[in-house]
Amino acid sequence: AQKKSGGRTVQAADEYKCEIVSPILTYGDMADLQEIVRRLRHSGAFVNSQCGIHIHVDAGRYTPQTLRNLVNIIASKEDILYKALRIDPARLRWC
Repeated sequence: AQKKSGGRTVQAADEYKCEIVSPILTYGDMADLQEIVRRLRHSGAFVNSQCGIHIHVDAGRYTPQTLRNLVNIIASKEDILYKALRIDPARLRWC
């Protein structure tokens, strides 16, 4: 864990780690999610190279073919996602 102290990032106890777990969100909830992130940042929260992210997708409305299409689209755009999320190349074996 890390924290900011005197304008610098320093090592901190595990109590400075957190995980955000949300209820099921839709695109319409994006503004609320952004506001939560803004408030966290305003309070001093930040992410570092150890931060992870994962997203669950409800497969209930999909057929095997549409799921295959979704997986293929995501796989074809992996490099864009890695760049957008600034994933450290050393962590790519887990991502």
